[in-house]
Amino acid sequence: MRGACVWPTLAGITGNIPTNKDDVKAQTAELLARVGRTLKAAGFDWSNVVDGVVFLPDMTTFQEMNAAYRQVFTKDSPARATRRRPDGRGRGGGDHVHGGEVVTQSRLR
Repeated sequence: MRGACVWPTLAGITGNIPTNKDDVKAQTAELLARVGRTLKAAGFDWSNVVDGVVFLPDMTTFQEMNAAYRQVFTKDSPARATRRRPDGRGRGGGDHVHGGEVVTQSRLR
């Protein structure tokens, strides 16, 4: 993972790439677990997420990705864009999911 930029009421978490070579559902679960740890370290939780971007190497795997996504966001999921990587490959040339960014908003509004 590349990291997070954190401000008092906002955080951007970018460049998330799974390390496993399993199926898309397992890769998405790993990616979301890593994002969850980063959210927690920054003082946020999943209820603060307002936007996310997912890049898939193959859009036919959308349902697999979405199944893992719905295990974290069980209701009232945030806005999300899901698209195929233009080259059809994961970041760095691998066939994996890439979490573009998750933007969170603090509870302090």
